[in-house]
Parts: sequence; structure tokens; C-alpha cells
Amino acid sequence: LVVITFVGDDAMSHSMYDRKWQSAMEQLSDLVFIENPDGGFDDNGTPIPAPPVAGAATTITREAAFRHFGMLYIRYVQVFKDIQACYDQIVHPQKRRDIRIVLDATMTRLLQVKKSLSMFDGFTPGSDYVHLDAVIDELKMTPYDLELPVPAFFRELNDAPNLVEARNFVDAAMEQYGLTDTPEEVTQPVEIAMPSMTLDDAIRIIQKNERGRQGRCRGRMVKALADDLKKRKIVKTGEIDPVSAVLTLQRWFRGMLARIRTRAENARELRFLGMVPSRSTGNGIDSPEDVDHDRTMRTCSDVRSLRRQLRKDNENDYIDQLESVKKHVENVNGPEFREKMWIERYEWWIQQKEHTGIEHENFDEFYQMKNPPPVTDQPAAEQEEPKGKKGKGDGKKDKKDAKKDSKKDAKGDVSEVPETIPNSVLIGPTAIVGDLFRCVKKYTDVWAKLDESNNFKQTFDHDLAVQKVMPDVVESIRKTVDEQLMSVLENLKLQIQIRMAEESKKSGKKGKKGAAKKGKGGKKGKSSKKGDGAAKAKKCCDGEKLLGDQSIAQCIDELVRLGIVKRIPNDGVKTLDQFIVDFNYLGHEYESASVRLDPSLAQIRSTVVESCILPLGSQYVKENSPLCNAVLLYGPPGSGKTMISRAIAYHTNAMWFDLSASALEKKLGTTKQEVSRLVHMVFHVAKQSAPSVIYIDHIEKLFAVVSKKKAEASAGGDELQRIKKDFLAHRDSLTAKDRVLIIGNTVDPTADGVDDGELKSFFKSNGKMIFCPFPDYATRLRLWKTFITDAGVNVYALIQSRRKFEIGTLAYISQGYTAGSIQAAVQAVLPPRRVAKITDPGKSGIVIEDFITVLSKMPYTFKDMHARLVDFTEDITGVKQRKALQAAAAAAAGASGSGEDAASTKKKK
Repeated sequence: LVVITFVGDDAMSHSMYDRKWQSAMEQLSDLVFIENPDGGFDDNGTPIPAPPVAGAATTITREAAFRHFGMLYIRYVQVFKDIQACYDQIVHPQKRRDIRIVLDATMTRLLQVKKSLSMFDGFTPGSDYVHLDAVIDELKMTPYDLELPVPAFFRELNDAPNLVEARNFVDAAMEQYGLTDTPEEVTQPVEIAMPSMTLDDAIRIIQKNERGRQGRCRGRMVKALADDLKKRKIVKTGEIDPVSAVLTLQRWFRGMLARIRTRAENARELRFLGMVPSRSTGNGIDSPEDVDHDRTMRTCSDVRSLRRQLRKDNENDYIDQLESVKKHVENVNGPEFREKMWIERYEWWIQQKEHTGIEHENFDEFYQMKNPPPVTDQPAAEQEEPKGKKGKGDGKKDKKDAKKDSKKDAKGDVSEVPETIPNSVLIGPTAIVGDLFRCVKKYTDVWAKLDESNNFKQTFDHDLAVQKVMPDVVESIRKTVDEQLMSVLENLKLQIQIRMAEESKKSGKKGKKGAAKKGKGGKKGKSSKKGDGAAKAKKCCDGEKLLGDQSIAQCIDELVRLGIVKRIPNDGVKTLDQFIVDFNYLGHEYESASVRLDPSLAQIRSTVVESCILPLGSQYVKENSPLCNAVLLYGPPGSGKTMISRAIAYHTNAMWFDLSASALEKKLGTTKQEVSRLVHMVFHVAKQSAPSVIYIDHIEKLFAVVSKKKAEASAGGDELQRIKKDFLAHRDSLTAKDRVLIIGNTVDPTADGVDDGELKSFFKSNGKMIFCPFPDYATRLRLWKTFITDAGVNVYALIQSRRKFEIGTLAYISQGYTAGSIQAAVQAVLPPRRVAKITDPGKSGIVIEDFITVLSKMPYTFKDMHARLVDFTEDITGVKQRKALQAAAAAAAGASGSGEDAASTKKKK
């Protein structure tokens, strides 16, 4: 089956994705050259730094470095989007394996470039919310080109056998205890305050409505009588002139056609300008363009699904055939490899025996001779120098510096970005750039030259499969040859010893020497056993001791019974694609004018994808990108914190562990041992069944300042305080290899009684703190349009109606309201019963006053609350400290200037 479609960018033929892959690798080759411009690469793909050039500039400005990394970031985003589309739709199994390697390396370098980009931001160094609108404008691109897609293969990738088994345990336990698989999202019900009403007031309202109904009925009766009188007059006057009747019909029909054409042209022009989406003519009739577009999108979706199924079939066929290819290679090439290895090792062993008299018991020295370790220029004495006294002193200094740095991180980095930066910062890291170069080299050496003219179904290539299994076959034969040869040599040595024993009866001396050698050998063996026995196992923590030999299945069963482990369902979860955002198109201009801005929701979504989803979904990215194992989402209620948390777990197919105070209520037991055991069990299962998300709502309670007496008295309450000690200890044990993410949500991180310094240091160390503010004007405009459309009303028909539904006014006056408040207001104004009665949105009677009245009763982000959140953000990003330093410098400059003026006036006198 050869899949070929006709339209669309994401669902095309095999050759289309091959060309897309080729284009992405060409761009990646250019990026590798930019990362290492003057140097080269050795045979292993390791970058060789270029020698310094006399007279060349050694520094660049901060603005130039920011622009350089901004260009790199945008280009890596484009490469990432193309390669992940190829990985999703290419059906060739061997191509997908190489594309996956490229994709992991590209994602890793993308995150590294983003970190460098944020460090050279002159306005807020170290902030994740970087404004690139100036760079985008220079490249003639749109902000939508910077949208980071969430790789769909993360959900497929995390279906490894051990993970599937763990999730099956969860499903079985939840079915056994009759639990739902959806984490309960705590939402406040929408309550609209209504004025109190007496019985007399209610009767008056009913009477008023009844009189109005009767008046409308009388009006319809009068209108019917008037129409009847007109018909009678026409009958009395006789027949109408046929010519006049035809002209009247033509006039009305031509007018109707002209109005339809005008509306269609108007809608087509608005769609062309990007001002309205499709299906927005407003007359309830889909235009031909809308029908064609819908048909095209359905075709693209069907073809994408068909290609995924074909990809799965080819993958299964490749895995099945790989074993037969391996057996074929063993049968054809195995005897030759076996004979060659046998001769090499046997001759080496005999030579060593003849020249040195040593009878080797293994072939380790043989492999060291064939593959010698790399020679370092540094002498051995210099390499061992750090182990001496100086090393200890340096270690103490490093510990002190580390403590200072940790305190500094808790307060925020207040260091200013220098105006001149060494050129060396522009050179990419050796390891990741080398990986990218090897990916490009393999593509040019293998795939660019491969003839696939006869491979219409894009099945696996036999020659490449042989190359893949060849190392495994060689390794298997090597182990077999080593074991067999050593067995033969042992037999040979035994025969020699027997012969020597027979000769020792005659001479006696040789036997004693042999016995002495055996005794020495026995001592060595004894000492080695003693050395092995001296090794001590690491002591486990209290929770590990209490857990004992409990299996993963038993741990999962207990956590499910307690309601801590839950499953994110495959359907019904809001994804990041449904997180409605828009861009700040003038962010750089506002920053240049020293105007403070909240991060846009588009920046929030990109930060979540970069810091949470990509490392959690890929082991390679997790181990090689900047470490992030804890994320704080803070912002007003309804800003989407819970939705983002659940979307992270959904996109990565992660297990969900709920350690919120509401989930732990009356489940921790009464002793410290029970608490330690439960916390250790959570982290143990999370690591074993990674990726995992440990979710804590209202995490500020974990860092509340509680006295020891109160903590001892509250044995059954303050759940987060009881798990705090063990939780912090296990969090510190997380490494770069553990795909476990701690997500904490809070409305007010600086609430009364909260140690905000401890909270900052917790998330500052290998973590992120993401501000989720209320949406800006552009995002609010999209929110109103989306929510009204989702309610079942054509918002563009409302806008184009005669009543002039000013949706821009709604977006303007709803500043300070979160997306949750706006959605609740729309649902209150447009319930399903009212929407079902609307036939023409332009004549529905919906006005903006309806929304304003309801919106005024929704939760609002007041100025003092927003000011506290902004102050917390400026504190953790170092903006507050930099402002203080700048103010102090300005005051000092003003004082020195006034002193000089006073001195000059004295001289004049």
C-alpha cells in the first residue's frame, strides 16, 4: 500500500517526508557549522576548536550575543518541528530510529540555547520569558513560527513493557476498589448572587411577564387580520398584470442573489486577511470554500491515521525479521569470525607464555592491546595532585562557596550581565555539537545515497539490518570463543601440570616450587575474598527499611487504595493545544521603554513544554539538558494551573501521584514511621514507573512556619507538615536520570505564615517557578471568541449583526479576570437551553451587557493580590535586587555630582 494524498502539509506521500527530512538535516548542518565556525571535527565527530587568530576580536557585545542565540533558538525550533513531524509520519522503521537520535539531540540543544538566550537578556537576565519579537520581525516570520509542538510520540514511547505492567497494576487496583481514573479537579461552583425577593415582588414580575405575553398574542392576532385584509383587497382588484408580477419576482430574486454573493465575498476576504476562521459567513450556510476545507482536513486526518497504522505494521515486521537476519549472519559469517578470533587469541596467549612466562586467565590485556586507552598530555603526578592536601583545602572552599551560592540563589541572582562577552561563549558544547555532527554525517553517508526506487512500501533495508545485527553477532561469537578457548587452555595447563608432577617424582625440587606457587595463588584468592567481603552496603533510609521486600505491585495497590495514585484518562483531558494563548507582539518595545510586563500565556506554554514535557518525555533530554525536577505554578484562581499540571502528565503518559493535603487527609497514620514509609513508597514507585508526576496543590502549606509543640500536637492534621522532612530528603535524592517531576500549585506563595525563603530555595535549586497571570488583551479577545463559539453561537455572526456586538469592549473591560472566570461567565449567559432556541445569531438578542452583568460577579484578581504576585516574581528573578543596585548607583552618582558642584562654587568665591 502506497499512501499518497493530494493536499495538506502534514499528510503527504513518502517522498514528501523524505524531502522534509532532507531539508531539516541541511538546516542542521548549517547550525553545526555556526556552532563551531572555524574549527573542524575529528573522525569520531568531536569538535576541534579553532586556533586563535592574531588581531581578531576576542569579545562581542551583550546585544550581539543575545541576537546570536535568538537566531539559533528560532532555527532550532524550525528544525525540531520538521523532524518531529517526520518522526511521526515516516513509516520506514530504520529511518525512524535515526530520526529519533536526531530529535533527541535537537531537543537537548534547543533547551541549552534557550538557557543561554535567557542569560544574555539585558532586561531580565535568567528569566524564562524572553521577548524575541524584534528578531522575528528581522527574519520576516510570525510568532506562530515559534510555537513548540508537543511530540505525540511521548505517549507511545512511554509504553515500555515495565511501564505498561505498572499501569496495568493501577488499572486492576482501581477497578478492584471501584475508583475513578480521573484526578478530581477542585473547582469552585459559579454562584451568581441574586437580590432578595418578597412574595409581592415575585407576583408583580409574574404579572408583568403575563401581560407582556398577552400583548404579544394580541399583536400577532392583529397582524394576521391585517394580512387577511390585504389578501382580500388583491382578490377584489382582480388578477395582477403578468409582466409586473415577473418583474417583481426578478427584482426580489436578483436582490437575494446579490446579498448572498456580497456576504460570501465579504467572508472570503476576511478569511484571506486572517481576521476570521472558516465557517463564519453568518447566514447559517457553509460556503463552498468551507466545505472543501472540511473535506480536506478530514482527508488529512484519515491519511495521518493510515500512515501511523502502516508505520506500526512495518515496525512489527522489522522486529520479527531482525531475528532471522541475525541467524542468517551467524550461519554465513559466523564460522569465519570464529576461526579468525580463535587464531588471534591463541597466538597471543602462546606468545605471552613464551616471552613473559605468564599464563593469563582471561583476555583483558589482549583487548587493551587492541584498543589502548587515549593518551593524556597531563602527567600522572599532576592528575593525582588534587587528592593531596591542596585538594582538601579546595574542597572546603568549594563547600563554602556552594553555601554562599545557595543563599544567593534563594534571594535571586543579582549579577549584572557584562556589556562585553568573550567570543568563546558562542561555541556550542562539545558533546552535543559532536552528536549533531555525527547525525548529519550518518545521514549524508547512508540515507542520502541509499537507492529506494524499488522500496515502495518503505519496509526495512536488508543491508542496513545486517549492519545493525553484525556487532551483536560479533560480540556473541567473541564471548563464546573466549570461553571455549580458555577452557581448552585450562585443559592444556592441567595436562602440563600432570606431566610436571610425574617428572617431580624424579627431581623433587620442581614440585616444591609448584606447590609454593599454588600456595601463593591461594593466598591471593583468599585476600580477594576478604576484600570482597569488606565491601559494605549502603544504609537505606527509615522508609526503605519499613518498606522491606514489598513488590511494586503491592506498593501500587496500597497507593491506589489510599487515593494517591491515579490515572490520567486518555479522553476528556484538556491538552496544551486547548490552552488558549496569544502573543505579545510588542514585548521588546515595552522592555526597551522600561515598562514592566507580565509574561504572556504563549511564553507560559513554551516554558512548560521546554522545562517540563520535553525532559520528562525523553530520557536523553532529561540527562543532558538543564536539570529541572520541581516546578512551581503560581497565579490567581482560574489561571489554568491545574489544567497545565494534568496536561503535563497526559502528554508524557506519566503516572499521577497526588500528595495534596486534601488527598492525604486521615491517610498518614499516627506515627513518624508510617509517614516515612508512605513518602518513600511514593518516590520508590515514581522512580520505578517513570515518567511520573508528583502533584501538590496549595504547596505553600508545606512551607508554613509551625512550632514544634503545634506539630507534635497535630498528629492527625497538617498533613503536608508531617511529610515535609521525608519529602525534602527524597526530593534531594532525585538525579538527572530520574524522570520524576514535582509540580506544586499555589494561589499566594507569600501568604501569612509561609516561609517564602524556604519555598524559593526549594524551587530555585534544580527547579522552575512559573508565573500564571491573568491573560492580556490579545489573549482575552481569543478567549471570548473561543468560549462563545464553544457554547454553540457563531460569534462572527454576532459581530457582523446590526446590533454591533463589540467583543473588543468585552476583552478590554475583562482585564483582571482569568480564563476560568471568563468561561464561567459565558456558560452562565449562554446555557444550552438558550443556545438551542437561537436560529440566527444576528437576531438572537444577545448583547454585551448580558456578559458584563454576569462577569462583575465572577472572581477577580485585585490589585493588591496582583502586586504580591508581581513582587514575588521580581524577587525570584533578581529584578528587585537589580533595581535596588541601580537606585543606589544613581544616588551615589548624584551625591558625587553635587559634591563636585559645591567644590567648584567654593573655588569661584
